Amino acid sequence: MSQKLLLEAGIEPGGPMWAEISVLDQTLLGKRATLNISRRYDAKLKSGVGAHEVLLNQAMTLDRSSRRVEWPIPDGFYAYRGQMLDMYVDAELVVDDGLIFDTTVRERVELPALPTHDEDH
Repeated sequence: MSQKLLLEAGIEPGGPMWAEISVLDQTLLGKRATLNISRRYDAKLKSGVGAHEVLLNQAMTLDRSSRRVEWPIPDGFYAYRGQMLDMYVDAELVVDDGLIFDTTVRERVELPALPTHDEDH
């Protein structure tokens, strides 16, 4: 199956987070879609505890071949990978394309890493 959508996401240095949506399958133009941006917390415990915080939930119509969405980020926002916990941000675009299953694409947003004690000096 050929790729219908391209979703890229990132953060500008000192600026906003962004998502770039490219519609590769022109039959998706005019369809309703939702862009979800979530910060995820995955605890590495036997219980499999995890949580997420919604940063952006934006409904839209795919009315052009490409679209850029930007949103502000809180101060001190970072990614973290540790022995007991991972924190990261995912971008997800869900398109109601009229089929049984919606078309969904996901992308991990690259964030600055939390500085370690050694990097502070």
